[in-house]
Formats: sequence, C-alpha cells, structure tokens
Amino acid sequence: MARSASIWGPYQTFDGNPILEACKESDDVQHTGHGDLFQDQEGRWWLVCLGVRKTQGRYILGRETFLSSVQWAKDEWPILQPVKLNPTIGLEESSEIQLLRSVSPSPLIELVHIRDTDYEMYDISSDTHHITLISSVIDLSGSKGPVAFVGKRQRSLEGVASVSLIQPAHDNDTKAGLAYYKDEHRYIRIFYDSKSSEIVSEMVNRAKSLSSRSSVDYKEAGDVVFRIRYTALSLEFSYSSNGSDWTVTESFDTAIMTDYDFTGPVIGVFATAEKDPTKVRFRGLEIL
Repeated sequence: MARSASIWGPYQTFDGNPILEACKESDDVQHTGHGDLFQDQEGRWWLVCLGVRKTQGRYILGRETFLSSVQWAKDEWPILQPVKLNPTIGLEESSEIQLLRSVSPSPLIELVHIRDTDYEMYDISSDTHHITLISSVIDLSGSKGPVAFVGKRQRSLEGVASVSLIQPAHDNDTKAGLAYYKDEHRYIRIFYDSKSSEIVSEMVNRAKSLSSRSSVDYKEAGDVVFRIRYTALSLEFSYSSNGSDWTVTESFDTAIMTDYDFTGPVIGVFATAEKDPTKVRFRGLEIL
C-alpha cells in the first residue's frame, strides 16, 4: 500500500507492507491475491480477493472468492483482517447486512466445455436434464480439437455427481460416461465401452506418471447410471443398472488429482469414438 496527495506522486509507502500476504504455511487459505478494497452502504471497508482452500494438504477447488473485514480510519492505513474460511466480520447485532453464501444461476450458465467448442456436437435441454452429445474423435487426453464434453465445476468439498447413460449401444466403438476432469493430463472417469461391452474406470495423471485402469463385463439392456461420490479426501466411482443398487469400481485419494492448482475440477459427461460420430444420450446430470 502506498498513498499520495496527487496521483502523480510522490508516494509514501506503508511501513506495515505487505497488507496482504499470499501464503503462510499455517493458514487454511493460501495463494491470496487479486484483491480489491471497497465500502458498503454503511461506509464499512471490506477486502474481496481470491484464494485457495488448503484442506489436509490438498487444494481441491482451486481459487475461490473470499471476503474479509478492514479497519481504515481517516488519515490512517488500512488494516486487513486475515483471510479465513470462517471470518469474524465484526458487525453489531443490529446490523442488517446479509452475506450471500451461495448463488444459483440459471442452469445453462454453469456449463463448461473443453477448449474450442463445436456447439453442433451438443443438444442440451434448457434445464440440462437431457443432454445429447455427438461423439468426438479427440479424447479427454487430447490437447487439440473439440472434445465432446460438458459439465459443471465442483463447488463443494463433499457431494455426489450422477448421470444416466440412455440405452448404450453394444455394437460400435463409443466410449461414454462421467468424468472428473482437471486437464488433459489429469482426470478420472467411469464409462461404458461399447466395443468391449465393459464398464471401465480409468485414472490418468501424466504429471505424476500415474495411471490405472479396471473393467468389468456389462451386457445389461437399458440404461446405466454412473456416480461419483467425493469428499475432501476421497473419490468413489460406481455404477448401477437401476439407480439404487450400486457397484463400486474404484476409490482414489484426492491427492492424486490435486497440486498447487488455481483451477478446480470440472465434473461432466463425455462421448468419444475412434471412427464414425455417434449420438449419445444422457439424462439427469446432477452435481451436488
């Protein structure tokens, strides 16, 4: 922080700089930055900034927005309260201020694609309940070209994601299912491989030279439901033919998919095929 009576200077620097530190090993919120100071209608000062939650050594969700209170007396320097997960905002009980804890935008606004999107590959209902993908040749590990993938960012440390793959074909080379995606180098997915008639769980982390793959025969008629249960520590992948009786295929430590990341994971559906494009239909994508 520096100040001057003129924008052209000269400037006086604050002896207490920096007023906001990016990282302290003991803090739960790391990589704080890109902050702004602002006043509310009552004249109180606040800091809004970006930061990353550190949860048992893991940086699951990437950078999020944080709010902290500021004391800034006239002719003095601003004093920031440390950026915390559960800040003490120091408001009187009579204050009418309300902090918005969650936002629910219209469904389509939340959707995320991978790189350059070819919207001809997608048919998505206005409530996102029905999603049809035209399979892409480029897979999740590809770095160029459009990938048939659509999803939503993970917004909480604990939750569940699920989707129904509608009547998957058993006679082509399509792979379609549910993916936990960080980037083309790191992802975990569960999908139906129509070429081998198998449910496949696959983990890829090229940055750490890690990979695994498991499969089970699946020749059931009708829909197949995929599910991911996630916590701060674990990721569990499972499938069901009826949406109630679940078979767990793999469980992973979330440390496999996290590093000093500023961008969090996206959970969504995908469809790829080695040869002819195929229409793949999903129903009821939920990421809670």
